[in-house]
Amino acid sequence: MSRARPFAALLCLALLGGCVSQLDPALVKEHQTQLQRTQSRLFDTNDNKLVIRGALSALQDFGFIIDKVDPELGTVTAAKFGKYPMRMTITVKSVSKTQTLVHGDAQYNSESIDDPAVYQQFFDALQKSLALAAHPAK
Repeated sequence: MSRARPFAALLCLALLGGCVSQLDPALVKEHQTQLQRTQSRLFDTNDNKLVIRGALSALQDFGFIIDKVDPELGTVTAAKFGKYPMRMTITVKSVSKTQTLVHGDAQYNSESIDDPAVYQQFFDALQKSLALAAHPAK
């Protein structure tokens, strides 16, 4: 009887292990595609430097401290400290003669943030900054 118990325990573990399902690759791909859409926006300008300046302004408005700006690569990295420390990397890339793609990647505790509201707030602020730059106050 003492030998039957370990065997029964192993059998139960094997059966339970068989019940654990793998993530559906189609669902994972759908999530990644949706996240990519959430993190990216097209802007009707091909002036990367203007967009980078707008991104800097938007990040600073949210309390980020700029770590590094590389206009040649079109990247901006920034950090925000305090109760909820975050890092954000912005990539700016011309995709046509009239449009620029801006991609943001926000992280909290080294984990990517997939909350669409975070990116929506950033892109709204960037849009306002670009609008102000296009129509300066007189």
